[in-house]
Amino acid sequence: MFIRNWTSLVVCVVLACLSSLAFGGSWELIYKPDPDSDIDLYAIQFVSPKEGWAVGGKFTEDKGIVLHTTDGGKTWEIQENPAEHTLWDLCFLDNKLGWAIGANGTIIMTEDGGKTWKAQISKVQNWLYGVTFLSPKLGYVVGMGETILQTRNGKTWKILKGGKPPSGVGEGEVMLSDLCFVDEKKGWTVGQNGEILHTEDGGRTWKPQTSGLEQMAQEYNLVLWGVHFINELKGWAVGDYGIIIYTEDGGKTWKRQKSPVEENLKDVCFLPNGKEGWAVGAMGTILHTTDGGKTWVKEDWTSPTKSKNYEFRSVSALDSKNCWIAGEWGFVLRYKP
Repeated sequence: MFIRNWTSLVVCVVLACLSSLAFGGSWELIYKPDPDSDIDLYAIQFVSPKEGWAVGGKFTEDKGIVLHTTDGGKTWEIQENPAEHTLWDLCFLDNKLGWAIGANGTIIMTEDGGKTWKAQISKVQNWLYGVTFLSPKLGYVVGMGETILQTRNGKTWKILKGGKPPSGVGEGEVMLSDLCFVDEKKGWTVGQNGEILHTEDGGRTWKPQTSGLEQMAQEYNLVLWGVHFINELKGWAVGDYGIIIYTEDGGKTWKRQKSPVEENLKDVCFLPNGKEGWAVGAMGTILHTTDGGKTWVKEDWTSPTKSKNYEFRSVSALDSKNCWIAGEWGFVLRYKP
């Protein structure tokens, strides 16, 4: 390329550097199960660069699937479990202790890394979408019908809110899709109609926060699918139509961040530094930020077909070099810095 003057040269160098920073990594499809396996994944979590789990279901039958890997996601084994329905989320505290939740009030738990899974009684029949634990004893679950459950011993569950099945068509359909706690007292849950609920007393009471999406929710069927806080002040939520919102004051005020896509976003994950994070969603969407969400860049991945019409539903990150995505057709991707 012919450069006419030094100004042009400087501009070209700057643009090249910015491009390098924006697209600092790519994603590799490391696992694609046999189509005959009918596996669909909804959540993934790694506890080390080598070991992780993913949960989901099957297309052809209503059965929960748990996958386990010890080589960073290159190969996965199916773990036997008692879940008779699709599993939507999971939470492991270490390489032994974990829970998974799903449809029809399903909760299962393992104390040996998934070698054996045991069913727990949730006391509800609602679909459960999100689970988090702060310790081996204290955990929370959210789901349909504004259901919020709590355990204080890791085994038995109490209904804090909702939990009643719909009594008729169109009733009880309000969904809570995800949650995040930063300590034993403070937590948030998000869901349908752009709803955000916040607790400061360990779930005894929940107060709505203004998401700024109320007007939009009246016009469209809007769901916030994912939420992530790094401390009691700073957090993000993502949802339909490419929406990304964030707060720096614990949710007293939420602001929109500019999103480069309009596809539905299903999950968001940030590193503890609050700078680097990812959001994933429909149409093979992967967004990456290194400045706390001031700028989000769409990252590329190599599809096994000409189409990238695959929905990514979950992202898990240990650090800037160890990140994974799970989604439709059982796909698992790993980040390549």
